[in-house]
Amino acid sequence: MSYIIPLSTGTYNVSFFANDTTGNSIRVLTNFTVIAAATDGAPNVTNITPRVNTIFNASQFIEIGVNITSAGIIQNVTANVSFPNGSTILYYLQNGTNYGTRFNMSLLLDVIGNYNVTFFANDTNNNLNSTEKTNFTVNSAPQIVFVSTVPSQTITEAGTTQVNFSFLVYDENGAEDIVNATAQLRVNLTGETDRTNSSCHPLAVTSTNTVNYTCSINIWYFDNAGNWTVNVSIKDRQSNYTENSTRSFELYSTTAMQMYPTSITWPSLELGTTNRTSNNDPLIINNTGNKDISVGSITVTAYSPQGIFTTTEFIDARNFTISPINSSPGCSGTACIECNGTTLLNQSAQPVISANISAGNLTLNDLFNITNGPQETLFVCIPQVPTSISRQTFATNGTHTAPWIISVS
Repeated sequence: MSYIIPLSTGTYNVSFFANDTTGNSIRVLTNFTVIAAATDGAPNVTNITPRVNTIFNASQFIEIGVNITSAGIIQNVTANVSFPNGSTILYYLQNGTNYGTRFNMSLLLDVIGNYNVTFFANDTNNNLNSTEKTNFTVNSAPQIVFVSTVPSQTITEAGTTQVNFSFLVYDENGAEDIVNATAQLRVNLTGETDRTNSSCHPLAVTSTNTVNYTCSINIWYFDNAGNWTVNVSIKDRQSNYTENSTRSFELYSTTAMQMYPTSITWPSLELGTTNRTSNNDPLIINNTGNKDISVGSITVTAYSPQGIFTTTEFIDARNFTISPINSSPGCSGTACIECNGTTLLNQSAQPVISANISAGNLTLNDLFNITNGPQETLFVCIPQVPTSISRQTFATNGTHTAPWIISVS
């Protein structure tokens, strides 16, 4: 049934009765209150969201809402939203259970640009408030739309190799929305130190929405071979971050070494003397490439030293041993570890037992004591001076001998 609201204000009690044919009955009580209806005065609109000039990121949901109070009964609340593309939609705002005076809705921000919102609130007395407005902007995150290709690279022995990059950044909000100071480059390979440049600079504004950036990084000689991933990134003025890691480049493996001293000597030795070590070793080998030199890949090709006076006499190369380990200074006899090292053979490459050199940074301190580091030391010994030769100087610069060759592979 319908019931006309009484003109008199106050609280009214209502009783409901129900009975069936068997004599069962029930009574339920309720009440309602009639207040004086306002004859003028528009509804009050407060707590508007979003606030004026708020900036949002695209693809998120936001609240469009207001708080409404009125002397009368609120009939409907609407929000007229003008979109950046020129279209307009009138939305009815809802007042959910337990929301009191709050009327709102959720809006998906899927169009980039400026939005204008006008709120309308009217009550059953035909009082209308249409003066409350707000506006907001939907921001588009920048996009890295192009990254330059990079040819395969080779390290510079014991140095750095500069690798140059460029990339294009597009921002639908305009090139001025891109923060140049945030443009950076990072290249990485699993297990290696990242190489970064956080000062990439804009080369040119190629359109109203696009900027071309350029930057470079230095690849060190000990950076391992492999496919290095290129990651470029940037932010806009709303701190929206974007990155692109679709490019990579190959860094080739390079085997390289440097050694000093380049000659090795002994003091005057008596014939038959045993276990005499060089007086100017060790030979120090630095790995100046990016390939790890494993055990067995350091070889020594010896040539029998020739007498400089009696040129028909030689000290057989088998009278020399070489080792990456030595004993304390002043060792003698079998206590000299290097005298029990790898025995050399004339004109034959012999792997030095236990010797290896990893790729690494040669500027580190105390390389001598770093295990499996970028430097190896070799110590040389004459286990026994032959007694079948004459007393003279022997060297490897004669016509029937040659300098020893130390190589890595």
